[in-house]
Amino acid sequence: MKRLLFEIRFDGAPFRGWQVQGALPTVQGTLNRAFENLLGKPHNICGCGRTDSGVHANRYFFHTDMEAPENFGDPSNICAALSRHIPKQISIIHAQIVDNGFHARYNIYSKEYLYLLLNSPVRDPFLEGRAYLWKAPLDEERLSRLAGAFVGRHDFSAFCAAGSDITDRTRTIYGFKVLREGNLVRLIISGNGFLYNMARIMCGTLLQAYRDGRDAAYIEGIIAGGDRSRAGVTLPPHGLYLNDVVYKDLITDDVY
Repeated sequence: MKRLLFEIRFDGAPFRGWQVQGALPTVQGTLNRAFENLLGKPHNICGCGRTDSGVHANRYFFHTDMEAPENFGDPSNICAALSRHIPKQISIIHAQIVDNGFHARYNIYSKEYLYLLLNSPVRDPFLEGRAYLWKAPLDEERLSRLAGAFVGRHDFSAFCAAGSDITDRTRTIYGFKVLREGNLVRLIISGNGFLYNMARIMCGTLLQAYRDGRDAAYIEGIIAGGDRSRAGVTLPPHGLYLNDVVYKDLITDDVY
């Protein structure tokens, strides 16, 4: 048995998130069936984390153990073979052999999320389901100053959706950037981990504080208070992308 790490991208619109949920369409379930079709027996994969229903991924990783993967030759051949068994909403980018102790979730150093805003008075049909429409003008410099309040190690209880059973809600946010390109405004958050709906609530709070003319101290107060009712709305999932995953102690080796 050898452990392989796969990099993929996916459009989350047709899926009920990453994790298998019975007969519901999920990314993990779709890939499990692809492996079963390819290998002729049931197969389970392990992802780098959950994504909610409708959330996209520019870069997502999963690992799995395979018997004699060398029968496929180069790892790119496995990617090509799997691609024949998956829908067009999933793209398999790369595969590599990793140490058998490597774990797609537990070896993560940081994750980066992107929330994409269309800052325009009118809709763009080519961005429907891909970006959240915000019609009022946005000053990215002022947004950036507000976003700085999130950076650092904090208890993010105020930014966790109800129903989460996580007790330790302390996370470190490494950066929160606001970038504009034409009518597109990118909210980019990197951190060592994220709670349930945390990125979407952070972005909703940022926009609410901006709209209400608040300053960074207002957001700092919400963080310190730990009260979910004081934070902003949870923005819709279609604007959110898992943008990057950075691993620690990753040994890359594409040679069998």
